[in-house]
Amino acid sequence: MEVDAIVRDASFGAKSEMEVPGSNFNDLNLDSIASYRSYLRDFNRSLSFPTLNNEEFCRKLNIVLSSGKLCYGSLLMFGKRESVLDALPNFWIDYMEVPGDSYATASQRYTYRMPEQENIWESFQLIMHRLRNFVDSPYIEGPDIFGKEDNSQLFCLREGFVNFCAHSDYFASAHPTIRVFDDRIVMQNPGRFILDADEFRSRVLSMPRNPSIIKLFRHPKLSENAGYGIDKILSWKKLTGKAVTFESDMLISTITYPLASTKDSRQRGENNGENNGENDENKVLDIIHKTSNITQPQIALLTGFSTRKVNRIIASLREKGKITRIGKTKGGHWEIND
Repeated sequence: MEVDAIVRDASFGAKSEMEVPGSNFNDLNLDSIASYRSYLRDFNRSLSFPTLNNEEFCRKLNIVLSSGKLCYGSLLMFGKRESVLDALPNFWIDYMEVPGDSYATASQRYTYRMPEQENIWESFQLIMHRLRNFVDSPYIEGPDIFGKEDNSQLFCLREGFVNFCAHSDYFASAHPTIRVFDDRIVMQNPGRFILDADEFRSRVLSMPRNPSIIKLFRHPKLSENAGYGIDKILSWKKLTGKAVTFESDMLISTITYPLASTKDSRQRGENNGENNGENDENKVLDIIHKTSNITQPQIALLTGFSTRKVNRIIASLREKGKITRIGKTKGGHWEIND
């Protein structure tokens, strides 16, 4: 495995940019593309290209290459699960919440384990929704009606998670894992850090293992500009009083985020079970109360929910008579009913 890793590191930053043999536009998950375009429409309109159909859009953003094929990065980001597994049989971002400080002390093996998702984009949305339950993530309304989270623990984790996705060695036999324990969040990747961990604090360097993946996250402004994401990750210490730790060997890289609270964070996670729809509805109602003309894609970004889940919540709130839509889809606003 170490020899294989050395060979892959020899093409660091290039392997995921190679064409996937036999791939084409039909290997992409159109629901993922639609969700991604919603983010672009709200946060980077210049790249949303609303007049283009999905295939034209994907060619414009180089998701589909000029040859008509996909690169491995594009396939991992937006591909249909069967197509991703045909090309990379070991793909899986394994997210688990463990009720204890370790596997040995856990009262049960886990309280939540994420089902296998279609691709990186779908995994990102669901995992960010889950992580919101374990850290402080205050909603602060900004002048552009978008929520600002630049000073929150969640923002640090989002930057860390994007880097996690962009630096993973998806060609390895292992797969990326995220474990949420009572006292820490551990993100572990196959593949070594390109720099020694001690150099992170002193150098500005953008050298992702998977350049196309980090670019696709930066388009909708879900990641910092090249080389500066590490600053956001390191601000974890200022917010929690506990420093992020970095470890790496030839095969595995690990980043650990110590949690400021244990009991409270676990309780938040347990209270967010699959049947806790009322809390989700209250989150959406609170956001609508603060910004009545907010759009559903914007709600999805603020809550960490998928756009499909937001659609279901909005439909439920309307059916219960809790909210009413005033005006058209564009230019209208929501009204909360007493």
